[in-house]
Amino acid sequence: MLSLIPLYKPSVKDFITDQMVYYIVSTQFTKTRTYPQAVGRGTRCYKTDDCATGHIALLKDYWRVEGYEPEGTIYQRLPGKQAPHIANLVSAGDRDGSLQRGWFDDQLQATRIGNSVGRHTHYRFVLDTFGLPISHFSSTWIMIRAIYCALKAHKMAYELARILHRDISIANIMILPNGKGILVDWELSKDVYNDASRTYERTGTWQFLSVRLMSARHSNLSTTHDVGDDLESFVHVMVWLAARYAPNHMEPSLRDTFLAVFDAPEGNDSKESRMLNGKKCIKRLKLAERHLRSLLGDLWYTFGLRYDDELDDGVESDTRSSNRWEQTHDEANDGERQVKDIADERESYSRPSTFVSERRRFLDMMSSHDWMLQTMRKALASQTWRETKDCAVDYPRPESDKEAYTQKRRKAMLMEYIEAI
Repeated sequence: MLSLIPLYKPSVKDFITDQMVYYIVSTQFTKTRTYPQAVGRGTRCYKTDDCATGHIALLKDYWRVEGYEPEGTIYQRLPGKQAPHIANLVSAGDRDGSLQRGWFDDQLQATRIGNSVGRHTHYRFVLDTFGLPISHFSSTWIMIRAIYCALKAHKMAYELARILHRDISIANIMILPNGKGILVDWELSKDVYNDASRTYERTGTWQFLSVRLMSARHSNLSTTHDVGDDLESFVHVMVWLAARYAPNHMEPSLRDTFLAVFDAPEGNDSKESRMLNGKKCIKRLKLAERHLRSLLGDLWYTFGLRYDDELDDGVESDTRSSNRWEQTHDEANDGERQVKDIADERESYSRPSTFVSERRRFLDMMSSHDWMLQTMRKALASQTWRETKDCAVDYPRPESDKEAYTQKRRKAMLMEYIEAI
């Protein structure tokens, strides 16, 4: 029996030209969300045909938060052709009419918000590039290369336009038909020179937030979202994807337990505790691809150094420094491969009297894109890994866990609203 797919013809009134542009779309590839609702911005994304040019593009329809710079305006400020891993803006604009604006109000009472959250405007914008979700990778090498491309886009936006993305997640990295990646969804980004707080300042997807930001939110403390936090989010994205979709030999119950770590704010099963376990945590994933296992072990262990309380004291005794150096040195030599640059940095710890100052320099390095890009580039240079055919595996999850994850995901989507300043 022939299946009929309905077609729609949405329009976008471009905010630059003030012209109405029409597109052809069918079924959205994001989950159905309606407005008004208690969670999210009603985001719907479509693969679309431009009626005038026939060009395939991406149309995003959602309710933007007033008080944030419209996403189309942000795309105008991004590097464009200087950053090939950022899509180009085709058209964008608010929808006309009184019914295209509204408030979140009493529906949010159940989420412990006592008053209105803010005004929203129905918004559409179109990008010239369409890609697949990062979870649809054809090999783990492709997955990491797509994330590497997104990291390069993040670097270019930060260095050339002084824009920090602030919402690195699996939903915001896409794989293009050529196997490369792009970084999308810049709505919650911010000009690093703009110190003014906005309507909803604390942003990011909970599962991929840095441990530092998660801890601050859990303790209801104010802190600045910086480059290092976004870089750590890239690592969490890679590890989450590896555990969820990369070929591995984990028992289903252990896989679900590990993925639950990304939802835990603190405690024995939090991201912080797992990161402090270093490479051992990655080894427990039992990843089939050794290059992926080695790369994630390096990155996971390195960022774990940010959260070693013993090393955060301003002054350490020679004994504590020496003992910690021995522990660090032993773990640095554990594993199948070590990135030379990271190992060279750790060699500077060989003098306990300078341990704290050198670690601070090492942490400063982790706030730079360059070392992480170099680490990933060296791993991607492996021809053996490149030729490995290990596509994504959608491992089954218990229905109860799926529902729990859905609830936690909804909570994560709500974070940018409930943390209003």
